[in-house]
Amino acid sequence: MIIAVPFAGSDVSVAVADAMIASCARAMPGVKIWQITDMDTPLLDGMEGAIRRPRGADWGEFFLEHMANLPNEEILRLDYDVIVQGDLSHVFKR
Repeated sequence: MIIAVPFAGSDVSVAVADAMIASCARAMPGVKIWQITDMDTPLLDGMEGAIRRPRGADWGEFFLEHMANLPNEEILRLDYDVIVQGDLSHVFKR
């Protein structure tokens, strides 16, 4: 499972994103966390990878282009201000 986290630009809080990443690591050791970002935003500590695309005016198009370029795995997209309190892998079980 990959947790995909949109985080791009200078107007977002790195401290909040760091808390989200730490919560994922505690709740789901070994989970892959990927940053959905533009070409300029630094990769956050704790991210396993990033999908980088040039930033356009349309956030929806920007986001969908990123999602289309993620590896073919189970993807859970979470905002960077979410605190994960438990293992979320059950959402993919039927």
